[in-house]
Amino acid sequence: MLRIVPLTQELAVMFDKDARYAMDGDQTCSMQNMNVSCFAAERCIHSHSSNGGGLKSLLDHGYSFVCMDVTCHPPQFVGCVCASLCPRDVANRFQPDKRPDGLVMYSLCVSNRYREQHVGRRLINEVLNVGRKVRLPVFLLVATGHGASSECSLAFESRVPNLREMYTHMGWREQCMCEDYMLFKYCGD
Repeated sequence: MLRIVPLTQELAVMFDKDARYAMDGDQTCSMQNMNVSCFAAERCIHSHSSNGGGLKSLLDHGYSFVCMDVTCHPPQFVGCVCASLCPRDVANRFQPDKRPDGLVMYSLCVSNRYREQHVGRRLINEVLNVGRKVRLPVFLLVATGHGASSECSLAFESRVPNLREMYTHMGWREQCMCEDYMLFKYCGD
């Protein structure tokens, strides 16, 4: 049974190792690692050595959630997501009339072994529910792979169209594209 709960410091520590692996894999920029981890491709574009803090970094956002498999003992990390009011550094990437004014969803990640089980959709719904409660629209950014090396850009060639199609099917509408990201707004309600 999978359970989604607000992320706490205790859960961030408990799931740290597994979450870091789901997020960045083996810390390489190999095609295999970029395909099975959530953020290795993005990290490789920007030459970062890690995701910056694993689950603990999600606690800095206004809303953060973790999905865990409670049928395992101890429970296993399944996925995570967070959201916060749009920070200035994100807003400034877009033209003034295209800037997201609401919650921006970040760090949606589902462990490779739990993919294809609608976990991502369930995590997204947690953020959408927050948006409804606080009466704010919800946005998300999809990295385009702009500026990536040739091997890294291969990871984005199929990923970006697939994500565009999936999010559109789920009720997200593309608002605009800047150099590094596509901006989507949830319009499903």
